[in-house]
Amino acid sequence: MSYLAKRFRTVMLAGGMLMIMLSTALGQTYTATVTGTISDPQGSAIAGAKVVAINQGTKLEYAAQTNASGVYTLPFLPIGNYVISVEASGFKKTISSDFKLEVNQTARVNLNLQVGAVTEQVTVSDIAPILQTENVTVGQVISGNTTTNLPLNGRNFQALTLLIPGVVSPNPGAFNNASLQNGQGRPYVNGNREQGNAFLLDGISVDETIDNRIGYKPNVDAIAEFRVETSNSSAEFGNVTGATVNATLKSGTNEFHGNVFEFLRNDALDATDWALNRVRATKQKLRQNVFGGTLGGPIIKEKLFFFTDYQGTIRRTGGGATAAVAPAAWRTGDLSSLLTRNIFIRDPQKTGACNATDQTACFPGNIIPTSRIVNPAARALFADTSLYPLPERIDPQSLVGIYNTRTLNKLDGHQFDVKIDARLSDADNFSARYSFANFNERGDRGVLRTNPTSKSFNRPQNIALNWTRTITPTIINEARVGFNRAVF
Repeated sequence: MSYLAKRFRTVMLAGGMLMIMLSTALGQTYTATVTGTISDPQGSAIAGAKVVAINQGTKLEYAAQTNASGVYTLPFLPIGNYVISVEASGFKKTISSDFKLEVNQTARVNLNLQVGAVTEQVTVSDIAPILQTENVTVGQVISGNTTTNLPLNGRNFQALTLLIPGVVSPNPGAFNNASLQNGQGRPYVNGNREQGNAFLLDGISVDETIDNRIGYKPNVDAIAEFRVETSNSSAEFGNVTGATVNATLKSGTNEFHGNVFEFLRNDALDATDWALNRVRATKQKLRQNVFGGTLGGPIIKEKLFFFTDYQGTIRRTGGGATAAVAPAAWRTGDLSSLLTRNIFIRDPQKTGACNATDQTACFPGNIIPTSRIVNPAARALFADTSLYPLPERIDPQSLVGIYNTRTLNKLDGHQFDVKIDARLSDADNFSARYSFANFNERGDRGVLRTNPTSKSFNRPQNIALNWTRTITPTIINEARVGFNRAVF
C-alpha cells in the first residue's frame, strides 16, 4: 500500500470516529444521557458552568460544561441513581435530589442557580419528574425488580415483553421452556413477525442469523433492566421492523451485593395430563432445578468494580406415553377387522374398483397372503416384538393397536457472566463483559426402540468492550466492540 493510500485510510478512520463524537445531540445507546439548561434567578442562561453527575452506587463523577446557551449534556452514563452538582462563578453551588436513569433514556434536568459564593450550597429537595422529551421513541423499561419478582416459568426474560402495549404472542407457552434452543418464545410486535425483533445485551447483539432467534439469554437475576422499543427507534438500531429489546447487565458498586436462588418443578405437584388420562397412560416425569447466584462489588472502591453470576439448569422429563402399533393379525396380512369400518384393501396387481359395491380389485376378505409380504425388513420387524412390540389393547375407534411405553429426555445447562467496570482516569471509563453458556439436550429413550432420539448442543458466547473518553467538556467519544457466537 502506498504512502498516500495509508494516509487516506488513516484520515477516513479518524473521520469515522469523529462521526460518533457528540456534543449536544445524541443517539441512543444502552447507557443513559442527562441534558438540561442551567440558568440564573431571572432565567438567563449561565455559560461555562461546571456540571457533574455523581453515580450514587459507585460515587464516580461525570463532568461537563454548559455552552453559551447554558445547555449541558452528559452522555454515556451507566444506568443507576444520580445527583447533579452545578458550580459557577458568582453563584451558590447547587445539588439536585436523587433521580434514576434507565436504559436508552435521555433525561432533562434543568436547574436554577442562586446568586452567592461558590462556598455556599443549595440542595434542591425535589426536581421535576424525569421525562423522555428529547426523542419520539416509543418504548418501556422493564426493571430488574420486575424481572426477579414476577413468576417466569422457564426463567426467560423475553416473556416480560408481553407486558408492553402492542406486543402479543400466538403461542405464549413457547416462553416457558428452560432450554436455550427450545425456549425460543419471541414477541409479535405491532403486527410484525417474531423474526422482526432485535435483542441486545450491553449494546451488543445476541441474535443468531438463521431465524433471528435469541442466541444468548442472560440469567434473569443478572439483568439490571431492559428497554423494549416498539416504534420510532433510532437509526442506530436499524435492520428490524419489530421491537428493539435492549438489556444491560448489572454492575458492581462500592458495596458488595449478591444473592442465591433455586427454582424447583416436580411432577409430584402436577396432575396427569388430560390426553394421557384419555389413553390410560401414566403421568409424565418432570424434575427441573434452576439454581445459581450473583455477586458484585468493588475491587478498588470508586475505581474498579466487578459483577459475576452463574445459573445452572438440570431437567429430566419423559414418562408415560403411548405408541400406535399394528395388531398381531395385521402383521400376518389379516386386515379383515377393517371391514367393519368399510375399509377395503386394494390388490395392486389387479385392475378395477375396490369399494363397498365393487370389490373386483380388493384382497378377498381384506387378507393379504403371507407370500405377498416379501419385504425382509418388514418381516424381520414384525417377528421381533422387542423392537416392535405387540399392542396392549385395541383402539375401538381406529382399530389400531395401542402400546403403553415410557420416554426419557435430559437437559443440562450452565451459563455465567463476568463484568468489569473501571475508571481509568477522570476522562476515561472502560467496561468489559464476557458471557458463556453450554446447554446439552438429548433424548435417552424414545417411544419405541425403532424411533430415533434427538440431541442438541448449544454453546453461545458474547463479548462486549466499551471505552468512553471525554475529549473536551463538550466532546465525548464512545468506542464499543463486540463479539457474538450463537450455535444451534
